[in-house]
Amino acid sequence: MLVLRNMLNGWTTKTAEEQSRIIALVWREIESVLSGTDEEPRQSPWRFTAMDRVTLHDHLAQTERHITQGQQTIARQRTLIVNLQDEGLDTQAAEDLLKQFEATQAMHIADRDRLLRELGIAVP
Repeated sequence: MLVLRNMLNGWTTKTAEEQSRIIALVWREIESVLSGTDEEPRQSPWRFTAMDRVTLHDHLAQTERHITQGQQTIARQRTLIVNLQDEGLDTQAAEDLLKQFEATQAMHIADRDRLLRELGIAVP
C-alpha cells in the first residue's frame, strides 16, 4: 500500500503516460487481491487461511448438530405439553421451558447463518 501511495504522490505533475502506467499497476494489484493470487499475505475479513476455514467448518458442523438436537428437543417438549393437557395437568412450567428451548434454537440458527455468511455459503 505504501508503494501505491508513493506512486500516487505528485499525481498532477505526472504525464498522461505515467498516470496510465500507475492506473494499470493499481488495477493489477486490485485484481490480484480480489482473485486471491496476490503474493503478499494480507489480513482480510473476506479471506481466511486454510486453518481458519477448517475451524469455521468445524463450528458449522457443531452448530448443525445443535440445531438438529434442538429440533428433537422442541418436538419432545411439545409432545409433553400435549400429553399434560390431555391429562388435565398444569403445562405452565413445560411451556416456559419450551420458550427457553425455542430461544436457544433461534440463537443456534443465527450462529449457523453467521458462519455460512463468513464462509461465503448461501444462507437458507
